[in-house]
Parts: sequence; structure tokens; C-alpha cells
Amino acid sequence: MRHRAMICVFLLVSMGCKNAVNKTVTKQERRDLVLALDKFKNAIYSGNSNSINTFIPKQILRDHYFETNDVVTNCKGFFEHIDINGLNTSDSISGRNSKKEKPCMESFSIFVAADSVTFAFKMEANPNYIMTRKDLDDELDQSSLCEHIIWYNFKIVQGKLILTSLGGAD
Repeated sequence: MRHRAMICVFLLVSMGCKNAVNKTVTKQERRDLVLALDKFKNAIYSGNSNSINTFIPKQILRDHYFETNDVVTNCKGFFEHIDINGLNTSDSISGRNSKKEKPCMESFSIFVAADSVTFAFKMEANPNYIMTRKDLDDELDQSSLCEHIIWYNFKIVQGKLILTSLGGAD
């Protein structure tokens, strides 16, 4: 199950993934999921480290060599670019951040499988990027620095989202 979910995360970020797990989810379970995500979102935006640490255990961060501030910043990106209410009717939702003056395009996806929730962040070269005159003169292609993926795996435990693992690749 976990292996299937991890494969699906990569598919989700690159080409989309629908209904990877065949599990009937009630409307109440969906509302509980969105409520758990909303509580996590409120903790992230509160800036209260004690509240944040109830969702993001410090030991998980230490085990994976991540910093709390980096995780919080990335999670804010998810909530800024994705309407979590979309999970009331779907197993996955996504959003993008793409500006022609930026060399990188950001993709944000949230994928649900049973009691697991995965946040997947992907950064890639922006096909609409217009290089600046200075970049052209220096023959510097900033988009080559854009290939990056990060994922955060959460479990819903007693109605609360708890980070269980995370990872990334460049």
C-alpha cells in the first residue's frame, strides 16, 4: 500500500493520478479530512511553534535532515495555491505558480489514499520564462536550477494530521 502510494505521488506530480486506491469514503470522512487539513493550515499560519510541532514532530525532521521553517514555508505554498475544499469530492487536487519573469514553475499537489495524505511539491523549468538581457549576455540559463521535488507524508490520527515521513530529490 505505501509503495503504491509513493509511486502514485510521482505519477501525480508528473502526469496526474486519480483513484489510486479503491476505497469508498463517506462524505463525513471527507469533511473530517478537510477539517484536519484546515487545522493544520491554521497552525502553519499562526506561526506558533508549539502548535506546529503537534503536526510536525521534530524527530521526523531530524531523521530526514529538514528544518521546521523550510517545511512550514513549503506548506504555506500548498495552501496559497490549492483550495483544500476540492478534497471533498476528489482524491487529489493541484495548483501551479508560474510567472514569465521567473525561471522556475512550481506545482503543488495533495493526494489522499485512505488515512494517508501526501503533499507533493515539484519545481521545474518554466516554459514561458523570458530570459533577462543580463542572463542572455552572461549565457546563464537560470531554469537549469529548477529541477526539484519534495514530498510530505501525513497520517490522519484521531482526526489530526501528523507528519510521518518526508523526502526530496534534485
